[in-house]
Amino acid sequence: QTQIKANNVRHATCSALANAFLVAKKPEPGTPPMATLSDLQNPDITDQHLQSAWRLILDLSNVSKACQDFNTCSVSPREIVNTFSRDKLCITLDCLSYFHQICLDRSSQYLTAFSGCSPTSHYVSLRCPMGHAASCQIATCILSLIFHGLIVPGDSFLYVDNVSLSTGLGWPALLELYENILKRCDIFNLTLKAKELNIGISS
Repeated sequence: QTQIKANNVRHATCSALANAFLVAKKPEPGTPPMATLSDLQNPDITDQHLQSAWRLILDLSNVSKACQDFNTCSVSPREIVNTFSRDKLCITLDCLSYFHQICLDRSSQYLTAFSGCSPTSHYVSLRCPMGHAASCQIATCILSLIFHGLIVPGDSFLYVDNVSLSTGLGWPALLELYENILKRCDIFNLTLKAKELNIGISS
């Protein structure tokens, strides 16, 4: 129901093609790291389990096999760390529930059909689903389109839902880049996670 209210999924009449799983973002001691939707009706699932933050993951392996490879330039976390160690000054940003900010074309929604808590309740995803082989690459590619002309390879990086900024030209240039990034976010209605904003000097 939370996903429906958030306009992330909707009821559907098409047959389920994918298996759905709930994966805990930060598993608590004694809490299962993964569950199926039907597990939520298990009396052994306590309120503590339900209060955990979960990600809805769809097993779209069959859909992935039928899709063309989606290759995009990616960067390794090591490369980001090495750049920040070189340039010292850095700003890191994180998109808020980024996959839920990416709308899925209506003609493709049926491919994400999955069963809910009962075999007769079917849903489809309205947003970019986690569970497709190319989801992370597509998410990174969309960010690269949004920030086209601002991200200089070798200085700043896009990694799935993270934006890492560095210029090597000092604070004025870095803060100007940061301001331009925020302007693009306003234009494209991209929401960032305020508590994940980090501005500082790498050691």
